[in-house]
Amino acid sequence: MVWSCGFPLIGLKVFFGRNSCSLLQLFSAPAQEVSVFGSSENVWKWVPTVRGLARKLFCSISLLFLSTLAFPTLGFAAPTITILSPKSSSNSGSPVFYEAYATSASCANGINSMRIYSAPGVDAYSAYGGHIETFIPLSAGSYSTVVQAWDNCGAVGKVIVDITVKSEAGVSVFLPKGSSADIPVHIAASAQNPECAAGISAIRIYTGNGIAPYTIDSNEVNTFVNLLPGKYDLTVQAWDNCGHVYKTPLSETAVGAADSYLYATTASQSGTNTSDEIAEFTIGAGVIKNPNGNGKPPTFPAAPGASNIVVDPGGWFLYALTASALYGYQIDQSNGHLTYLPGSPFQLNGNGPTSMAMDPNGNFLFVAYNLTNTVEVYQINRSSGDLVEIESPSGSGGINSVTTDFTGQYVYADNNNSDEVTVWGWAINPNNGHLTAVPGSPYNVPAGNYNGGTVTSTMLPSGSPASPVLYMQIGGPSNPQMAYTVDFGTGALTDTPGYDPYGCDECGPILADNHGKWIWGFSQAPTVPLQNWFEILSIQSNGSGYGTTEASSTGNLILPALAEDGTGLYLYASGENCPNGNCSVPVGVVTSWKLSDGVPKALTGPLNTGSNAPASGMGVARKSGD
Repeated sequence: MVWSCGFPLIGLKVFFGRNSCSLLQLFSAPAQEVSVFGSSENVWKWVPTVRGLARKLFCSISLLFLSTLAFPTLGFAAPTITILSPKSSSNSGSPVFYEAYATSASCANGINSMRIYSAPGVDAYSAYGGHIETFIPLSAGSYSTVVQAWDNCGAVGKVIVDITVKSEAGVSVFLPKGSSADIPVHIAASAQNPECAAGISAIRIYTGNGIAPYTIDSNEVNTFVNLLPGKYDLTVQAWDNCGHVYKTPLSETAVGAADSYLYATTASQSGTNTSDEIAEFTIGAGVIKNPNGNGKPPTFPAAPGASNIVVDPGGWFLYALTASALYGYQIDQSNGHLTYLPGSPFQLNGNGPTSMAMDPNGNFLFVAYNLTNTVEVYQINRSSGDLVEIESPSGSGGINSVTTDFTGQYVYADNNNSDEVTVWGWAINPNNGHLTAVPGSPYNVPAGNYNGGTVTSTMLPSGSPASPVLYMQIGGPSNPQMAYTVDFGTGALTDTPGYDPYGCDECGPILADNHGKWIWGFSQAPTVPLQNWFEILSIQSNGSGYGTTEASSTGNLILPALAEDGTGLYLYASGENCPNGNCSVPVGVVTSWKLSDGVPKALTGPLNTGSNAPASGMGVARKSGD
């Protein structure tokens, strides 16, 4: 059994074993740990005559003494720790998946770090910030493990998680925990066969009969799986290197999760159109609110040229692209506040950053560069949010916009070539993030004799669950648009049949509905007074978007950034308000719209971001992760 005590100034770790007691660690902070006694043998050199019950009494008195000494120094309530995995009293194979987060109601500076104590002889796993997520290998047996958190005001909280690790071969699924799961569905599983010395070869997730969007060469899988709402018979299957196959079926209802926070780019000073901060708003049933009422919303520093925002699918991390660096933040689950990731800001390894995309599986981040004509790949540390640069494959003609397909298996980017717009496609290696060109890449875009625009993806709700589609906006008269079906197995693109590239009148940025029903585009006619509106196209069963077209006026609002609520009930848009049609001194704004059969109806706003800088970057996040 494991006992853990942690205090602001001093702490003691004591492990009770069957025949021993070990004073393991004396520490002043998680990152400054000093080992005092490494084993029970060293301890009993100090107390060589203590045996049996006296030995336990010695340990108990030690704990009681130090607890009495330390607890009066606490000036703040202990952080609250929420355990997402493993379940208490769980019985699984190894490695065991842990995910937890911590919040502090009394410490405005938030959580400093978290740690998992699993067993004697197993190094504690630590992560900075209020989120921790990892697999821990353990031998068969019973454990009282401890998840502990330190806030930045000196308080400590802990939760004991009792688990049993079994020795039988097979697949253990830790997440999702129930029969209903939010989209994207977080799947965490491990596989073992103690009798196969060569170990596990691979794990694969099936979302339907023969449909496998995710395979990894490992004995553990930790990923989000993007699905349309509905019921699924999922399977997690593993192969060992001795010829055996193991599988665990899951019957899941995938449901859209409502978003709770909205973030938009803004400026620290008025009178400038250059964003250098991130403004925070809260969301409830699609209604956006400023946490500070009529004052300036909470803001968090970035750097000049902040232009794009993406949020990881778990709602833990936010990334903001600026002209000089990539800024990463952890999202406080209790209030939405942002704190820098330990490695932030992250270096940009290209010139002219133009756009950014998040892998829906939550493992990779992509940045497009217009001047160096590259797409940079970063791997995301799922526990801390830190980024590691992987590689930067090249295109040409001024790479413009980047997005992944709905499944997260492929990434696509277009260029800004005014003679012939081109699309590049790469397959994403889920093991390491390396990119390989898909068959036929690059693709020349029909009617693409103007600049390239935004690219967006969804999944068709009809037919097979493996029917992703890609849409691309092109510059020029009427701003034509292209639609492609994505080959599920290879990522190759094929023009959708009968598609009218001129169906989205004057559309600029576009967004495909994450339920596979609609395409929204913001349109702006080159007229005075302003004529601004949303264009709405219905997606046909073959992926074409030339069906019913509707329009919703936005008045004096120019809204280049679009995001859909996870429920599919609301649309969020940000940009600028030009009072009386005058854009010489605009105001950055955010808005929300209730969707009625795909048509946006004004719900909230415009709410000011607190500056004159257009809110050209915007992202939304769900609360409490999974």
